[in-house]
Amino acid sequence: MSGQVSLVSRLGSETIALTGTATIQRGDPYLEGGVEVVDTEIVSLTLEGQSLTGPITVWESATLKSSGEIRSLQPPPTQFPASSFFDVFVTIVAPASPSPTITLYNTTALHMVPTTNGTVYRWPPGGATYAAQPSPCVALLPTLPKAVCITSVSFTIDAPVGGIAAAPELAGAPLGEAGSSGPSAGLVGGMAAAVAAGAVALGGAWWARRRSGR
Repeated sequence: MSGQVSLVSRLGSETIALTGTATIQRGDPYLEGGVEVVDTEIVSLTLEGQSLTGPITVWESATLKSSGEIRSLQPPPTQFPASSFFDVFVTIVAPASPSPTITLYNTTALHMVPTTNGTVYRWPPGGATYAAQPSPCVALLPTLPKAVCITSVSFTIDAPVGGIAAAPELAGAPLGEAGSSGPSAGLVGGMAAAVAAGAVALGGAWWARRRSGR
């Protein structure tokens, strides 16, 4: 996982490189408006970087969900290209003075989309970059004393390094691998990524599948 975040504060501006891991969870595919849709969520995130004033750590918010979506741009059986996004909420621990550190967080989502016109062409989308350039910038709370604001953020998804989770079923038919087409094709996947949101394989799988009641 690799990414970067650009910040502005009363101390000036800075772009910080980040590396780490995250786990992405997905639901089963479903039909909406005649196309296939898969709901996603970043359920864990740990990123580290070095600012001008010292090390920073980024975690997934413990109170706000970082939800996302993969939505096919055409009717079945062809799934790709598909639009995709993540609305990301994080907690950041950064150096502070006179205290050793300060904990910051956002309550306005960082809406991150692929830089390739907001679309992905396979899943998992190895090598794809998701980015956000919010205007106005997204404030990190509490605003005092430094008034830190995120002006841009991006992450690049690593090449696949694990196994694909079991394919779900839609309308009784097993769905095929991402990027395929035909009666048995569908949006499936795992993901390895980077942020200041992003994901990398954990536990030998790209994707943790949500199963209600299991």
